[in-house]
Amino acid sequence: MGIVLGSILLGEAIVVKQAIYPVMAVIQIFVLGEEKSILNFIKMLGSGVVYVLLAGALAIICILFSLWMFNKLTPRIDQYEEIKNDNKAVALFIAFLIIGICLLISSGVSGLTRALIPFPEVGSIPFG
Repeated sequence: MGIVLGSILLGEAIVVKQAIYPVMAVIQIFVLGEEKSILNFIKMLGSGVVYVLLAGALAIICILFSLWMFNKLTPRIDQYEEIKNDNKAVALFIAFLIIGICLLISSGVSGLTRALIPFPEVGSIPFG
């Protein structure tokens, strides 16, 4: 069970990593913006938390869906029972399945979170 849990944590990290760029972009918009108030800081902080939570939730949903679909496609094999019986081959297969799914969805999560960045209008960020 440790192999599968480790792959879930690694997959979650792979997907959540994609939310770092939007969080950094929101911080940059706040730092470069003209209006530095506590309300804007709270909005920036809230946006960052939402991006990370969104990426994490999408990762968990996709992992659960892929495991459910794998169980439906292999009805004669009880993967969880095999993992409980210390079958390392099944555990590694499930682990690679989880990591592969997370690698596939990470680019989609990246595109989604980048699309949600509240970029200011052109010319509204002061230079100099």
